[in-house]
Amino acid sequence: MNELRGIPGMTAGQIRRHGVALVEAVRRGAEAQPLRPPRPVHEPDDVRERYERLRNWRKSKAAVRGVESDVIIPREALWEMARRTPRTIEELATLEQLGPWRREAYGHELLDILRK
Repeated sequence: MNELRGIPGMTAGQIRRHGVALVEAVRRGAEAQPLRPPRPVHEPDDVRERYERLRNWRKSKAAVRGVESDVIIPREALWEMARRTPRTIEELATLEQLGPWRREAYGHELLDILRK
């Protein structure tokens, strides 16, 4: 606990309130096994191709609108579409990250891309 006093920014009140928990957390971390990085997910070629087509479309839409790509559609939504390959507006509605506004604005374009 005394060593916590030497850390810049640690006040006596913080040490009193959180010192025991901090020391315990450091102890657990020092004793823990090193974390292994997650295994990379290797998507099938057809999924990667669909994702790339969707991503390129999103980049061009973002450039036209002058916004970041994620404003158009989040990356995870693109991956979900590439994996599930929805065929109808109703199927697009089942995608969690593709809300009603995006479906209305881009739904038909997305379905056209997925049909290719």
